Amino acid sequence: MFNNLKFAVKLILIGGSLILIPLLIMGIVSLRSSANGLRSSINDHMVTKSTSIAEHLNHVMNEEKKLILSLSISPDIIKSAEAFREKGLEQSQNEIQQAGDHLVHFVQTKNLGERSLELGLADVNGNVLVSSSNETKGINIKNRTYFKNALTGKVNIGEIEQNKADGHPVVPIATPVYNSSRQVIGVFYHVLNLDFLKDIVLKKSLSKNGYAVVFDKYGIVIVHPDKSQVMKLDINTIDGIKTVLKRIEQGESGVENYVFKGVPKTFGFSQVKSTKWGVVFTMTDDEYMAPINHLRYLMIGLTVIAMAISLIVFFMFSMSVAKNLRKGVDFAFQIANGNLDVKLDINQNDEVGELADALTDMAENLRLAISDINSVMGSVKKGDLSRSVQANLEGHFDHLKTSINGSIKMLNHTMLQVNTNSHQVKLGSRELAESSQSLAAGATEQAAGLEEISSAMSEIESKTKANDDNTSRARQLINEAQTAAENGNRVMHTLLTSIEQMKNTSANVSKIIKDVDEIAFQTNLLALNAAVEAARAGKYGKGFAVVADEVRNLAARSAEAAKNTNDMINHSISETENGVIKANETAVALDEIRESVIKAYDIIDEISASSNEQLSAVLEVNKGLTQVNQVVQSNSSIAEETASASEELAQQAVNMQNLMSQFNITQSDGTDYESMESIGHQVPDDELNI
Repeated sequence: MFNNLKFAVKLILIGGSLILIPLLIMGIVSLRSSANGLRSSINDHMVTKSTSIAEHLNHVMNEEKKLILSLSISPDIIKSAEAFREKGLEQSQNEIQQAGDHLVHFVQTKNLGERSLELGLADVNGNVLVSSSNETKGINIKNRTYFKNALTGKVNIGEIEQNKADGHPVVPIATPVYNSSRQVIGVFYHVLNLDFLKDIVLKKSLSKNGYAVVFDKYGIVIVHPDKSQVMKLDINTIDGIKTVLKRIEQGESGVENYVFKGVPKTFGFSQVKSTKWGVVFTMTDDEYMAPINHLRYLMIGLTVIAMAISLIVFFMFSMSVAKNLRKGVDFAFQIANGNLDVKLDINQNDEVGELADALTDMAENLRLAISDINSVMGSVKKGDLSRSVQANLEGHFDHLKTSINGSIKMLNHTMLQVNTNSHQVKLGSRELAESSQSLAAGATEQAAGLEEISSAMSEIESKTKANDDNTSRARQLINEAQTAAENGNRVMHTLLTSIEQMKNTSANVSKIIKDVDEIAFQTNLLALNAAVEAARAGKYGKGFAVVADEVRNLAARSAEAAKNTNDMINHSISETENGVIKANETAVALDEIRESVIKAYDIIDEISASSNEQLSAVLEVNKGLTQVNQVVQSNSSIAEETASASEELAQQAVNMQNLMSQFNITQSDGTDYESMESIGHQVPDDELNI
């Protein structure tokens, strides 16, 4: 199919494939590489974003720990703790009151106490001595984790809780209080309102390309752009984030995917090291894929434009090449059709231009060669054998020139020989005519005698042939009888085989009838058993008893029918055996008839052979006479014809001399016969001796 396409179409298909396939591969590879690079860049950005937020939160919480540490070493706090330890609650009210005023003043200080929900001091037994909030004064916090950790000397951040008053997340920060002997005399704590984290986190993360979420080490959200999700959303319930908790707990960072409320999302995660909280920077996959899709569309557009431009340029190039090739093909067709005056107009300096120049030179050489050859052959047509091709030709044209000139020389020489021999033929033909007349008279007398002998032999031949025909007819009749006997014998054997098969089939049917009889017997027994069981069932078995009775009747009828069928099959088998005996007797009789026919055929065959030999002998004699008669008649006719032909030959010789006078023949041509033989001319030996 590809070979039947035009050259321009082939060039466009091949060139287009060579352009499109690499461009397409480069586009796909570039697109994937760019998309992977951009995806990696976005992932790095998300990890960097989440890590930046986590580090900022870590810094904030460390600053809060420093703040509470600085507050815990204030003189008022230490004095109140020492006074309570040394003098008891009643005797240390004055110091406790001063410490409480200090804490209230701090809470009310702008930009310092806005984050503080409560500041307090507890003794080593967990009793709250001093608090910025009167609601918690006097309660015991000894079972709180942050309190226990502070007693061991650690400045620690406790677990996040939900403020019962407004539902906001709060976190306690606790530090031990030491006396001058570096003994722990109390625990100073700070309950921090985490609402301020929202402004910090969202300011660093909230944009059209995503937002950050902060959750504690248990997965409870403490910072979220949607207030309804704070302290309500548990990320353990979200597919794709739960498995990240362990990685965050181990301090890892990375990128993962998850689905939130049916929306696929991607997030980068990191850990707040001082609190073990997790920070994720998340965005929807639509937002995540937007730069990649933009890049994809851009690359696809550029690839399509490049492919379109390449195809247009290659199409124009292909059409230009095909157009010039079409001119060359049309030029060649014109040359092939004999039009040597056609011109090829292609002005190019490439291989196509060189091809056009070569075709033009070929046409010019053809014009020169054919023009000279036409001129010479025109002279030959007029009987002038004195001219030859003189054009300066090369290659195969030179071989053609040599062949034509050699042919003209050979023809000139031949004409000379014909002119000389025609005169001799005229003289010899007259002498041959006189001899032929005498030979014809003797042949006529001999033919008359042979005619009488041939007539007698023809009558003997007809009698012998009639006898042979009768013998052949008898052979044919006996042959037909033999064929009929063999066919009858074959049919009889086939009949015997069919009867034997019928006998075997009847025996098989008899066995089947016995099986049916046994089945009917067994069915009758089953029906009897069913009737007995129905009788035992009483009124519940009446319907079943009726069915059993019907089955027993059917079994009896089946047994009766099987018996009748068996009798008929046995009778059929008996008749079949009688038929086999009769058929065997008939087959023996047919064999005897066939043997008799074969013997008669042999006798007739001997008679026929003798008749054929007799007929062959007669035919040979008759044939010999006929041939002799024909030879005599032929000799007579040939003699007469020879005489007539001799006269005609003499006249033709005269005519030939008249025709030869029309040719302009060179008497001494100086022909090189060896060269003529080398180019394909066969020169007779007698001509070489002239």
